[in-house]
Amino acid sequence: MKKGPIILIALLIVIIVFIGGMQYGKRVETADKAIAMILKITPPPYTITIIPEQYITITDEDCKISYLLPDYAQDQKNVVTVMCGAEIASDSASVKDDEYSQLIVSNPKDKTKVLMRVKNELLPLIERTFMFSK
Repeated sequence: MKKGPIILIALLIVIIVFIGGMQYGKRVETADKAIAMILKITPPPYTITIIPEQYITITDEDCKISYLLPDYAQDQKNVVTVMCGAEIASDSASVKDDEYSQLIVSNPKDKTKVLMRVKNELLPLIERTFMFSK
């Protein structure tokens, strides 16, 4: 058997494998570019550190109510203003400040009304935790 045809077939197989590898490399490069573009437009992951807040119970003996506030709000002035009974009539019932909301609640036991002027950011918390004391 002659060596010429075997060398030619082996050379052709090497050339076919080389061309196939080049085609495969082009596909991999295209996929890598697509992945790099996607990673470039997506924001990097970041960690959110949630600081657990401590809550304190505020009790107003005059109006016989209690509610929760975050501990940082205790030191701030004018976060919550509470009025009940005759004090409500002397103060205007409307709040004209965009930073505050008002909450008017009637005590089911003695029918006294309680007016609370609350910062907007704390209103949902106070609405959920508001209670009349015994």
